[in-house]
Amino acid sequence: MRLRLKVTRNLAVAQFKLHRYEVALNSFEAIMAAEPSARVGLSIILCRCILGDGPQQLKNAFTDVVQVELEVTHSYTFSITTQQQQ
Repeated sequence: MRLRLKVTRNLAVAQFKLHRYEVALNSFEAIMAAEPSARVGLSIILCRCILGDGPQQLKNAFTDVVQVELEVTHSYTFSITTQQQQ
């Protein structure tokens, strides 16, 4: 399934580069339904902007992107150290 989604995403990117935005949008939406990701969601927003879709459709696409859980692979720890002046 994952390989199929990768191939579909690559085809969608190719369609986008060929200025076939509606075909690319349909592919990106199918990928988003199967396996949501921020990258695919942003591609949907870009396609919708280029196609001149209305504000409600853009709002829905943006909402979908915001609801995607981010995959954080690294755990970052920050600490603040202060040095005393002598």
